[in-house]
Amino acid sequence: MRQRDREVIEQEFARSPGEYLAKIAKRGLSDRVALRDAERRATLRMAKLVGADLGRADLRGVDLRDADLGGASLAKANLLSARVKWANLVGAELRGVELADVSGLTRAQLDSAQVDDRPKLPLDLE
Repeated sequence: MRQRDREVIEQEFARSPGEYLAKIAKRGLSDRVALRDAERRATLRMAKLVGADLGRADLRGVDLRDADLGGASLAKANLLSARVKWANLVGAELRGVELADVSGLTRAQLDSAQVDDRPKLPLDLE
């Protein structure tokens, strides 16, 4: 990927991360790969991602604190080391997501989301 293309992606992502991720999720794998570096450094704190299709997204280390993920599909997304404190997960699809390394996750968030029958949970579950 050319440096200019990477800069455009990062600018669009910084301007409106929720809209950009939703757009990327609908495009295809090559666009997702192009965004991978930007996602890892990203903050989606307070992002409005209601109903977004983020299934299989690589969201390792992303700051999702205070984000509104109500009804979003995060099925099989990679949330390794993601931060979700105070995020709205009501109705969010979290099936197939490894939750053991997600920080800030609460029992109330789990109870409001759609999760596997026996998910591996963080040791510090609040």
